[in-house]
Amino acid sequence: MKVAKWSRALETPEGHAGRLRARAGIPRYAATLAILVVMMVWSLTVGSRATPLWDSVVAIPDAIRYALSPTDSPLVGNPDKHAQLAVLIGGLRLPRTLVALLAGAALGLAGGIIQGHTHNPLAEPGALGINAGAAAAFIGAAYAGVELHHIVGTVVAVTGAAVVTVVVFAFSTAGRGTMDPMAMVLAGVALTALLMACVNAMVLASAEALDAFRHWATGSVEGATMATVWAVAPIALIGCVLAFS
Repeated sequence: MKVAKWSRALETPEGHAGRLRARAGIPRYAATLAILVVMMVWSLTVGSRATPLWDSVVAIPDAIRYALSPTDSPLVGNPDKHAQLAVLIGGLRLPRTLVALLAGAALGLAGGIIQGHTHNPLAEPGALGINAGAAAAFIGAAYAGVELHHIVGTVVAVTGAAVVTVVVFAFSTAGRGTMDPMAMVLAGVALTALLMACVNAMVLASAEALDAFRHWATGSVEGATMATVWAVAPIALIGCVLAFS
């Protein structure tokens, strides 16, 4: 029955126009994917150590195998130039590239969701206090003396962002039962001001909090390892599934 309804819907002018738009978008999606793949490969060939382009490309398969299983890899301790290049790419460049890819995808998806919820094409996580919530949780944990290695830091930041998101949604629906986009933005701006004031107070009172804030505000994939990738990937995957469900 549902299939019949969908078939009739596709036969309407609106359905025909939708098919045309979908077909017209395929070349753009393919071009975007191709550019992404090229940029990822290029990022694996560029670094502080100059490496020949073709040698780097040839070493990528071995680098991937090394990144997935570094302790059992025959590349470890191998003086061969190809082996050393594969270890360099798999141990340093590949994790940085994957973390940057996951972060960019998550930010893009978050921006799209927020713009859809607020009906505002300029909306982004910072406008709703989500960034401030993550920063406050991260800096607060550093202020309390928590060692923020990859997994702990990720969990702390995501928890802070999630709590602020719930609070903002609660304010935006209070007394109405339905979400008010304007109230959501206003609540986000107010919480951002409050939380960043707390962050500034902690930064002024603690050198550890200052170091954590400097690292947080600057943002960098330096020092990223496959442990970082495994810590971030499940969260990004869960977010993607929830976004499209």
